[in-house]
Amino acid sequence: LDLFYLTDCGMLKVLVVFCVSVTLLACTFSGAPWLCAWLLALFACSDVWYFLRSGYVYVRGMRRGPILDLMANHTFSERLWLTDLDWMVHMNNARYLRCLDIVRIDFWLQNGMYQALKKLNGFMVLGASTIRYRRSIDPFQHFRVETKVLGWEEKFFVVEQRFITTHDNFVRAIMYGKQSVVKCTVAEVLAAMNVSDTTSPALPAHVQSWLAFDKGSSDALKVEHKRD
Repeated sequence: LDLFYLTDCGMLKVLVVFCVSVTLLACTFSGAPWLCAWLLALFACSDVWYFLRSGYVYVRGMRRGPILDLMANHTFSERLWLTDLDWMVHMNNARYLRCLDIVRIDFWLQNGMYQALKKLNGFMVLGASTIRYRRSIDPFQHFRVETKVLGWEEKFFVVEQRFITTHDNFVRAIMYGKQSVVKCTVAEVLAAMNVSDTTSPALPAHVQSWLAFDKGSSDALKVEHKRD
């Protein structure tokens, strides 16, 4: 039964494939090949799945509204589809980061971060990320992505995201990200979220080392730019 388990995004993908297939067949036999060609060109020239899935997650998150605390652990269920494979017949390295983009949309909507930024006319960008791969995810394997805020500084939040396969609870990959806020400060965002204690939790030593590396890389590029 687990093989046929479909997550929300998985069901969306199946529905879209069905609708597009029916549309292509209808266009072919109804004498409208131009529409058929347009649909094929759209899927060939743009990442349609990304926009459909992220759009669906955004609309679903907006309808739900904030339901999590800032420091709460967020879980997002997924399954590895054939469109996410590489030549090694496992999840493509780039697809991990693409998946995390979509998961963070749901994460920031559910903990109220997006709504707070909207009040402040601000927004967020991913300023840095590091991912470590531990074991591959294979076709049709069900997994979940767990996301949480580790802490923050004046201009960014630090997040951790884990890929965990359901059948063995093994962490297949882990990502650390620096989510920068733009046009406002972290203190203003926390105030808009009605967070009373704005003191950041202590970051783990390895995360502090990663942030130091990121700052060192930034400083080196600034020196290089001045030299040029």
